[in-house]
Amino acid sequence: MAQSWIGPVSVTRDVSVDMKGLYVLTCFVAADAGHTWSKLPAEDRKAQVVTQIRRMFSPYVEHVPDPIDVVFHIWFEDQWSQGCPCPAMPAGVLSKLGHALRTPHQNIHFVGTETAYEWKGYMDGAIRSGERGAAEVIQKHDTPLKAAL
Repeated sequence: MAQSWIGPVSVTRDVSVDMKGLYVLTCFVAADAGHTWSKLPAEDRKAQVVTQIRRMFSPYVEHVPDPIDVVFHIWFEDQWSQGCPCPAMPAGVLSKLGHALRTPHQNIHFVGTETAYEWKGYMDGAIRSGERGAAEVIQKHDTPLKAAL
C-alpha cells in the first residue's frame, strides 16, 4: 500500500495475484481532487495516474511499464455505493447507534461487511462479520455445531 498527498491518487493498493500472474494496482482518487479528476477525459485521467505511479515507484523499480489495461469506476456516479467503496456514516451515528448494527433481533443476526469491527467495506470485513454472526447463532441456540468450533 502507498499513500500520497500529492495527487491525483491518494491511496494505491497492490491487489495482485502473483500465482496467477495477475499484477494489479487499485488506486483511489478522493475528495475534491477526485471530483475534478473524474471530469477529465479518460486518457487524461489515465495519464495522470500513470505519471504518479511512475513518480512514486521509479526510485525503487528500474522500469515502471505502461499498464496493459486501466479500468475506472467513478464511485459517486454509482447509484448503489452512493459515492464511496466503503460505507461512511455521518458524524455521531456510530457513537449513538453503532451497537444496533450487530445486535440480534429475536432470531435474526446481522452480518455483512458493514457490520464488521475491522475492514468495513472489504471482503476481509465480510468474512470476519460472518464468523462473528455464526458464533452468535451457535452460542444463542446451543446447537450441535458448537462441538465443531
